[in-house]
Order: sequence, then C-alpha cells, then structure tokens
Amino acid sequence: MRTSLAIAVALGIACNNGGTPKQADVGSGSGSAVPETLPRVGPHSGAIERIAITDDGGAAYTIDTFGQARLWLSLDGTREPVVVRGGRAARVTLGRTDEGFVAALLDEAHGIELVRFDREGRTRGHVTLPPEPGFVDVVAIEGGVLARRRDESLVWYDAGGHTRGQIAPDAGERISGLAARHGRAIAALLGAESTGRITLRWISFGTTLAWGTRPRLVAAVEAPIALSPDGSKISAIDASTKRFEIVDLTSGVGGYAQSIDSATMSDAPVMGFLDDNTAVFSDTRGTVWWALAQKDPWATSRRGTPSDASDIAVGDHVMLDASSTSLTLTTEASITYLGYRDVGPSVSWPTTTGMATQRGPSSVWLDRELRERDTQVAPSAQVSAIVSDRHIVISEAGRIYVLDAETREEKPLGAFAEAAGVTFDATSRVIAVTMQREILRYQLQLSPFTVTPLASLTVATGYSQTIVMDPKTTRGVIAVLSSHDEGKVRLHWYRDAPAATALTPTAVVAVKQPSMPIGADQRGVVYFVDRAESKLLMIQLDHPDREIPLDVGDIATAAPHPDGTIAFVATGNEIIAIDTATGAHRWKLAVPGIDTLKLSGDGQTLFASAQGGMVSLEARNGTRIATACGWNFGLHDDQVSAQVFAVPNLCAGLE
Repeated sequence: MRTSLAIAVALGIACNNGGTPKQADVGSGSGSAVPETLPRVGPHSGAIERIAITDDGGAAYTIDTFGQARLWLSLDGTREPVVVRGGRAARVTLGRTDEGFVAALLDEAHGIELVRFDREGRTRGHVTLPPEPGFVDVVAIEGGVLARRRDESLVWYDAGGHTRGQIAPDAGERISGLAARHGRAIAALLGAESTGRITLRWISFGTTLAWGTRPRLVAAVEAPIALSPDGSKISAIDASTKRFEIVDLTSGVGGYAQSIDSATMSDAPVMGFLDDNTAVFSDTRGTVWWALAQKDPWATSRRGTPSDASDIAVGDHVMLDASSTSLTLTTEASITYLGYRDVGPSVSWPTTTGMATQRGPSSVWLDRELRERDTQVAPSAQVSAIVSDRHIVISEAGRIYVLDAETREEKPLGAFAEAAGVTFDATSRVIAVTMQREILRYQLQLSPFTVTPLASLTVATGYSQTIVMDPKTTRGVIAVLSSHDEGKVRLHWYRDAPAATALTPTAVVAVKQPSMPIGADQRGVVYFVDRAESKLLMIQLDHPDREIPLDVGDIATAAPHPDGTIAFVATGNEIIAIDTATGAHRWKLAVPGIDTLKLSGDGQTLFASAQGGMVSLEARNGTRIATACGWNFGLHDDQVSAQVFAVPNLCAGLE
C-alpha cells in the first residue's frame, strides 16, 4: 500500500463547445506557450458512473455524477488519479497513443468528443467530431477510435479527430454490434430478415479503413459482442435461448453457454475477456466467470456482488467496477480497491507553521503545502487536541493526558467523571479542560516535557465557548468565556491573580449579538459577525467597541488574523480578507463551499476547509499555496471511503 496526499497544482484545461470538427490544442502549435505544470490529482467528487479501461488493463478513465473526470495513469496504486476534462457521457472509451492516451465521450445527444492526454495526464487537446448524422457507438483502437454512426457507417478517427477512413455495410445489412481489442476490430451485422441472428466481418486498418473477411459463424447469436485479446473468440448472446455464449472464430461453433436471467440482465450487458481463456459476464446479480481451459468451465462460477456503478470495463487480466469514488479491481485471484482511504475535510488544529488533522487512530501533521510531514499513531481513544508538532491531548476511559507521540511518554491532566472538552492557546501553551462548573488550566512545556496545573476558572452555568489567551499580549487577560441568555451574549473576562487557586470573572460584558464569537486575536480582541446586518463587531476589555461594515452577503464563517489587522470572511463562493482598521477588502479569492477558516500559529498561512477538501493560502495576499482533497491513496485489500460530496471538490479546479 502507498500512502500519499492528493495535492492540486494549477493546470489550464481548455474548453470547446463543438464544431465540425472543432479543435482545441493545449501546449502545441503557434501562440503562447503553456507552462509544463504538474496536473492536479484528487478523488472524485461524486460516485463514479462511467468507466473505460485500456486494452492492456493498465489505465482507466472515469466520470462521476457531476460530469467530472479522472485519468488513472496506472492501476497498481502508485499514481493518483489526474483531474482531467470530462462531461456527461453515455459511453466512454480509453486508448493508448504514442503521446499518451485518447478518451472518447459519447453523449446522449449522439455526439462524440475526443480528449488527448500525455503520459503524465496533461490535457493536450480535444475535438468535437462532426455532429451529423450522429453516433451510436465508439471503441478504442490503437492511436484513435472507431465510431459507428447513425447512418450505419463506420469511421476511423485518429486521436486528433482526423478521418483516416470510412466504410459502410453491404446493401441490405446493418451494424448491430462492434468490438475491438489490441488493434483488431470486428462488426456484428444483421441482414434484411429480422431474426436477430448476426453474421460477423473483420475490419481492416491499413492506409485506410476497409472490410476484411467474414469468419464462419455456425452459432446463432446476437449482439452485443466482445472480442478476446488474441482475436480467436467472441462472446455474444444466443439468439433463441438468450444464453451467454462463447464462439470459437476458427470453427464458428458456440460453446460454454450459460443461462442468463433476462429479468436481471441490463439492456447493454457487460461482457468481455480477461485473457484468451477467461470470459466474464456481469449483470445486476453480480459477476460470472468462465475459465474456458478447464474441463468444467463453470468451476469458476459466480463471484462478486451487484455493482453500484452503472458501468463496468474489462481489460487484460482485470475487470473494473466502481465503489462510490474508488475503483474495484477484480481478477481471478483477488478483489482489491483503488482509491483514497480518507477524503474531504477532517477535524484540524493549527500548528506553528502548518495544520494537524486526525484520521482514525493517526494524527497527521501537514505543512503549509498540505504535504504530510509526520504521522503518529495515537491510542484507540478520542484525540481532543493536537498541541504541538508531536504532542497530543487524549481522552481515554475517563482520564485526559498529554502524549508525546514520539517517545510515547504520558503526562496526566486528571480523571474526569463528566464529559470534558479541551481548548489550547498556542502562544501561551495553556491547555484548558472545560467542565460544567469549572475550567482546569495547565501550562505545557515542551522541553523538558512537563505539565503544570494553573489556577482554575470558576464559571456560571450556561457558558458555551472558552477562548484561552496569553496575558503577555492581552494586558493580563487569561481567558474569555461566552454565554447566551435572553437573546444576548455575555463575555466573562478573567485575569490572573498571584497565588490564587481558583479565579472568578473580573468583568462581565453584555453584547447585543445573538451569535457566538468567531475567535479572538493576540491582543485580546473578541470578534463577532452580525450576519443579518453584515458587519464585524470587535470587543476588547476596557476599550470602546468597534464595528466595521462588511458589505458581504451569505456569510458562512469567519476568523481573525492573530495580529488583529485582518478579518477573513468566507461566503458561499469566496474568501474575502478585510482590513480591520478601514474595512477595505485587501484581497478575495473564489473558493466554493468553505465551512472553516484557521490561521497557522505564525499567521503566515490561512487554511480553508470545505466539504470537498482543503486549500492553503498566503494570509497577507491570498496567493494559493496548495489544495488537498484526499489522503492515503493506494491499492487496498478492504473497501475504502465511500464518501461523496454535495459539490464538486476543490481539486476539480479553483478559478
């Protein structure tokens, strides 16, 4: 298994709305040069519903319910899926070219778009094929595609959409099926009679497209058809019994027939060959395998479960299915799952220069580029806070303690009969354990590793938020508690007192604000957002209150900069940095779906989490540093995350 992080780096992807034919090239020809940036990678936003695989079974192309596409450069867990051009499609194919890959998207309106990629997944161009008379099928062949048009003709296109040849069936015939594998292609033809029984004809690729020979076909079968890798067999449906059947093209005789429940068979059943002697058929009941070289080919019978995907693809030695946003790889020997074990946002805590998150039993530290910097496995208990680059506050079996994740040394904070929360101030390194009637405080020292009890805070019932502060920068204020009563918020201010073991509030201030504070800065200023009137309220003990109009609608969340000079506000579609002295907008950036904003301890980096990932920004100017949507990518023995998002995730692209 390979552990990695999906990092999105900017990549320009051109758009094309059709033409006859209309080309769009990226990074080729005359004009402005396109920088050779690394392509974005990341998980799908929605469930995968279309799958294509290369003939050799080594790469795949998938489209999800949002029409977003991913190019899987390998299926061994070593390459994360690349975010590429997609769209709504009824059928997709993927083939290899000298440059890399070409994908064909056949849509419900009978149009086809070809998209070219290099070996790293960069989009190199795309073209919409002539719309008339429209297309009904497309298969990948080496270096291009073979498309079946509505006028019963077949057209061979190269990866750039240029016509290499065109043929039509003989008079009185029409095409009912098409199959290709490893440079060979064969067509299923119907005559004038409506028996459904097909004949077969090879298709020749040379200097142009041409019809080849007609293999003998004794068996009475009908489309759809699939071709074995060496071209010696086809799979089809028996015309009278509706059984799945394998036909030897040398003799034309069918065999290895298996009954199919027509009530569960889809309109376009998936069939194919993993190798020359192993056939596969998939319907809504599951997957059936046939090892044709065995004396009893049914010895390898039904395996797998019904798919939750609307598409399945078969290549050399593997069948691809989808499980939500990941791929299921099924071979004769095993079933494995390719994808991200963890996707989307998770609970997070800022560190001095980065961010820390918790995923299952592991605490993971991310740098400002959102790369995994270190991972420590915590006990199978609740992680209450990550308070340094190696120290974790853990709640376990009624006790709370600080764990050094490297040395495994523990420092107990105490035993607690009631549920307790934990907050932490990175500047003063004070840990606060919040309970119903009091808040216990501890001074954390990292080197040497010690935890020293401080004076506790006596509280009234009904408080809802605790903000721990550093008295060195707040003129002696060590904490602010907020409570809500009769439509008003009250702030309870605490100052330290020498030799005291328990402290009571030194001041209580009523705030005409129905919402809770969004945070505080290092000066001791507490910030509120009035969403109804779109304004920012700043309250500091012994100072006049201040208000700043935001002129921003649909406020989702907000956070102050540690030094108090900027307030960051997230709406449904963008992040705005507001100067707290003047109210002016310093910068703004389009980022959809943000639900939390947090600053690194040094104030240099703003981390924005959304339903579809996380983005890190330069706090002062809004420059995007990195985007992450998934962690722990690889080939797994057990099923991975089934999470889908309500919106396209951030790795799908930010303007």
